[in-house]
Amino acid sequence: MPDSLPWEAQGESNASHDDAKTPYTRWMCYISTESLKLSLYALVFIDSHLFLPANMRLLISPMEFGWELPFPSNLWDAKDPQIWQQRVIEHFGFVPESYFYGPRGISTASLSIATQQLMTEPASPQLVAALTSSPFSILCILANISALVRDFTRCYYQLPPSPSDPSAFHILTQHQNKQIYTAMRAIAKIVKDQAYTLDNPQFLLWRTIEILHCSVKISLCRPDHLLIGGIVDNSVIAGLATSTHLTLGNYVSVRRSAPLLKPHLWGDEGVLAVLNDLASVLSRINGEEGDGATREAPWVTACSYGILLCIWSALKRAGQDIQAHLDTFNELPRTSEPCMLIFNTLMDSILGLDGINERDPRIWSTERHAFVSLLEQGEFLFVSLLLKICRARSAWGIGLSMATVIDEILATPQTTTALA
Repeated sequence: MPDSLPWEAQGESNASHDDAKTPYTRWMCYISTESLKLSLYALVFIDSHLFLPANMRLLISPMEFGWELPFPSNLWDAKDPQIWQQRVIEHFGFVPESYFYGPRGISTASLSIATQQLMTEPASPQLVAALTSSPFSILCILANISALVRDFTRCYYQLPPSPSDPSAFHILTQHQNKQIYTAMRAIAKIVKDQAYTLDNPQFLLWRTIEILHCSVKISLCRPDHLLIGGIVDNSVIAGLATSTHLTLGNYVSVRRSAPLLKPHLWGDEGVLAVLNDLASVLSRINGEEGDGATREAPWVTACSYGILLCIWSALKRAGQDIQAHLDTFNELPRTSEPCMLIFNTLMDSILGLDGINERDPRIWSTERHAFVSLLEQGEFLFVSLLLKICRARSAWGIGLSMATVIDEILATPQTTTALA
């Protein structure tokens, strides 16, 4: 807790009155305090993402973390006290003697309070301003929301199946879901208003926010296989490899509702809720030329891979449903059918990444021969893209390891085909 560090205030009080007023003295004191705060926030963030792919419980609870949100990023980037003071005035309108010792307001007083405030509608203008000026704070809030959803999910799957609620994806109540989505909409609006580009010095940070934002939305309706299966692996790479096998031949995530109805009846429910997010985030994960995939943080690579697994599962399942309809009725399903919506939307996004401006005429086609040719190539095209994305991320070993896992799966005949 910040109050346990009286030496900071004491250090300033021991300085002479004139020295305490100089921009350099204030700047140095700010750097000392903010360095500790950012380090602790980084520890909380890494704790939430280091163990997530392996399904381990967090070591730090945000409820125990009493530090206010980080200050605007450009204050930290200031190269001298004059630039720093000018930016402080721009953000806060004045330079109080010890503004960094007290919170800027209740909405930014701590990570937990900021998360709760973001779930109210509308969010506090002070909080929105604080998050807009500090993308790292948004990352920490997204990590906190993700941990909250996972805790709800973990508790939900310890309860016996409910005949009145047979779906495996009804994790929270409707009111709780609304609160989560209120926070997610507020964050999405902040990101949209940034309109960042490759030349933005915080490009990778804002792109990471978009990827983690999509991951949290997916977790609300497509629970992590390791989490609901109770599987804990011993490393990030092992956890992602296990998730890959479960995604392509999964019996664990349907066990909760298996005695009540076949999982096929509600298999598309979760995907439709996040279909647009899946299609749009694919371009962010694939990246743009020169955006530095090799500089991507390991937790971003792991999170991106989880999203790609969800897309693979949805695409494979939709293709199987379309083929089953063809075999049964000898005609294509209507374009409004969930399987057609999912397949066409995802293929549109996948084929749109090859640099060709013209849309493939087979997408949304009602002509059987043309569409079937795309149906036969759909999964192959996505897996090729998935391998390309994985092999481009060699810095931390995660991407190359997942490429090896995928190659091994493709080389081995699959005996289980049930999909979550």
